[in-house]
Amino acid sequence: MVVEKKEGLSLKGAVFNRRRLFISNLCESCLTVTEAKPTRLGAADKAAIHPLWGMGIFLSVMFGVYALTFNLMGNPLSAMFDQALREGVIPWVGHRLLALGIMPGSFFYEGLIHGVLGGAGGVLVFLPQIMILFFFLSLMEGTGYMARVALLMDRAFSKFGLDGKAVVPLMTGFGCNVPAVLATRTIKGRAQRLKTMAILPFMSCSARMPVYILLVSLFFSRHQGLILMGLYGLGVVVALGSAKLLSATTFKGFSDLFVLELPPYRWPSLTLTLWQTAHKGADFLCTAGKYILIGSLILWYLQSAGPSGFGIEQEQSFLAYLGGWIAPIFSPLGLGSWELVASLAVGFLAKEMLASSLLVMAGGQGGISQLLGPAEALSFLVFSLLYIPCLATVGAMYRETRSKAATGTMVLYGLGVAYFFSFVVYGLYGFFLN
Repeated sequence: MVVEKKEGLSLKGAVFNRRRLFISNLCESCLTVTEAKPTRLGAADKAAIHPLWGMGIFLSVMFGVYALTFNLMGNPLSAMFDQALREGVIPWVGHRLLALGIMPGSFFYEGLIHGVLGGAGGVLVFLPQIMILFFFLSLMEGTGYMARVALLMDRAFSKFGLDGKAVVPLMTGFGCNVPAVLATRTIKGRAQRLKTMAILPFMSCSARMPVYILLVSLFFSRHQGLILMGLYGLGVVVALGSAKLLSATTFKGFSDLFVLELPPYRWPSLTLTLWQTAHKGADFLCTAGKYILIGSLILWYLQSAGPSGFGIEQEQSFLAYLGGWIAPIFSPLGLGSWELVASLAVGFLAKEMLASSLLVMAGGQGGISQLLGPAEALSFLVFSLLYIPCLATVGAMYRETRSKAATGTMVLYGLGVAYFFSFVVYGLYGFFLN
């Protein structure tokens, strides 16, 4: 009877179809379509989500945020933190160790001074800039503007074959790639999920920020906001270009309807904004701090020990052997030094350790200035932006895909893209400089 009336292929299917028809009719009977009158709020939204003006507003807002974060407010505070660390904390700890009979050159003394304070402390001095950036992002979210940004970016993403719901994971990727990978669960269709997951590592997470700040402040002091905005923009462009390429080749899916509630514009709560900033900063310290601390100690040991024992020259260390074996591959990128290659390898364990490892192996900011020039620094920044994600992100990818082949392909694809763009940037910078 059910089949004859074409209500379904089975009784279960017929029940499902009847329920769906009832719900559809109920929704239509409750829905009233009216033409809204233009209001000041509507005019603001028309500008905020306009394909041209909205993108210009968004880029202008982000450029202002980066300029305030790094040029006007962040740099003086970080300089004060660094001075306090170098001239206050490290000498004080050194004197206390001497009073306890722990001499310079000993394992404990060198590990604490150079491994912990020199490596981890050299990165944590950038915490003021990170906190300022978190404050402005929380402020934008509190006004309701970030929801408009999500809607604005959805229009752009859909042209590159991405599902509308990919906006949420990609926006989350600016904070951390691990929860961004988990957020792809909201996307229907395995092909769309894999495609979104493959381009997520190109969205620059907050863990990369310390190495950005370190190298940009050293080599591009006059254009810090522009360089940092360019790095984030390059990540977005590469992600969208990769999505278009993957949509035309490997992945073929469909886009679901993207639905997002636009909250009203409102004055943000200062108390809530400060709480969110403190919460994000504490989360960054808890997440990154353990990696930075443990990683700095491990790096210091690998740098100070080798086949012949402890307390040797860096060139004879375990880390030098590892970096020297891989370094020739990176010579076309201007990164042929073992210190640079070894720090990139450590960055795979956790991106938070990239800046600290570079500081430890180069012997501080002065050593970095000797290893790199502006062209090499820009190449290193681009490679740090695009190359394989951290180990935690790779683990999250495997948990979500349950496929070693898919996870390995994503990792190799990111590595190849990073190598290509670093090669191009290094060559172009050298060409125009000469």
